[in-house]
Amino acid sequence: MPDTAQTTSTGKNSVTSTPIILCVDDEPLNLILLESILSPCGYEVLTATNGIEALEIIRTVRIDICLLDVMMPGMDGFETCRLIKSNEALNIPVIMITACSEAEKRIQGAQAGAENFISKPFDSDEVLARVKMLLYAKSRNDRLILDADAGNKARQQFLSHISHELRTPMIGVLGMTQILEMTELTGEQREYLKDLNHSGENMFSLVCNILDFTSIDAGKTDVKSVEFNLRDCIEDAVTMQKNITNAKGLALDVAFIGAFPDLLMGDAQRLKQILLNLVGNAIKFTAHGGITITVQLDEPENKKVNVKIAVCDSGIGISPLALDKIFLPFIQEDGSSTRKYGGAGLGLTLSRRLAELMGGTISVESTKNVGSCFTLTVPFAEA
Repeated sequence: MPDTAQTTSTGKNSVTSTPIILCVDDEPLNLILLESILSPCGYEVLTATNGIEALEIIRTVRIDICLLDVMMPGMDGFETCRLIKSNEALNIPVIMITACSEAEKRIQGAQAGAENFISKPFDSDEVLARVKMLLYAKSRNDRLILDADAGNKARQQFLSHISHELRTPMIGVLGMTQILEMTELTGEQREYLKDLNHSGENMFSLVCNILDFTSIDAGKTDVKSVEFNLRDCIEDAVTMQKNITNAKGLALDVAFIGAFPDLLMGDAQRLKQILLNLVGNAIKFTAHGGITITVQLDEPENKKVNVKIAVCDSGIGISPLALDKIFLPFIQEDGSSTRKYGGAGLGLTLSRRLAELMGGTISVESTKNVGSCFTLTVPFAEA
């Protein structure tokens, strides 16, 4: 049996299999020597005499380690190594074989992605030691990946479960605030109730965002395709935000530029959810001025209508350094933003992932202390 076995995942269990080592050398004698060293230790050895043949084997067989000669006619070892390493999903460690002790060759090999080197003529102890070391490292790395996957699944299940458990009582709390609002209250009590209702709505929104986030993360979110009116969908989303903008003294304007089809095919609810997130985000970070929503058609592709929606505000803006990270989950521009403006930093993450599920994109341009403009582009078929 080999000293270190490869562990692979099969459903809930893991199985142990014989490591497969691919030896690549244009000299048949070298391949015979390597096989005579490795096979008695329980390793399965496959051989190839050039880079193209090696890549074809890798395409069809799970390889655990590749021993690769540097100097070969046609495609040399460096180029073959680069092509192997270009597919990160393969996760194949490469040991380069060289008769040259020049540091330059070893540097070239390292730059191509090789993990180690073996010198010619072969020393059986050296060959086995380097193979065992890399197999051990690969096996440990594979276990860490499996553990991380299990941890992610547990996290998703926990977030989904706790969010469901929180949503039901939150609906009850919001319902009771609406009933209280219809009773006789003093001015002071109405202010308290207003704050309670506002906090409850924020909490409910957070719980719903976490549920959506875990659903998308687990690949369980579906996009529907039904007839809808684009203008009605956007105006509904805007109407839902009017009370908040009015309370803050902000303008909220919508401009439809050009002609639009009467009906489109797509997921109107997901589009509305993205818009609510983008507009809600703009309102949150805008104290003066307002928000403008511009809707127009972009160049059509593959017989689909590309709808381009820009949500621009006159808010605090985003620094250039923060632009790359604002779409990451649970991230706002900095910690002070979270404390001052609230939120969990999930709205933009959800919006981008939903847009991508619909085949679209979200981009942003922003100037600090001037404002931000988020542009959503989504393809729809005409009904």
